[in-house]
Amino acid sequence: MDLRRVFRPLTLRHKTLRNRLIFGAHTTNMAEGGLPGDRHLGYYLERVCGGAAMIAVEPVLVHR
Repeated sequence: MDLRRVFRPLTLRHKTLRNRLIFGAHTTNMAEGGLPGDRHLGYYLERVCGGAAMIAVEPVLVHR
């Protein structure tokens, strides 16, 4: 299986991703008082360090 295409850049409108590795949205249950916090930041930073070019974050409530 040839996976070279996965590591090529991809342009989506005005943004070019460095590769085509996408981390999909899911619930982490790390909210603090219903808001994202330091645990969320650390979690997503690890995914970026692992190579994800785009991360779709989980839904966050705008009202309590």
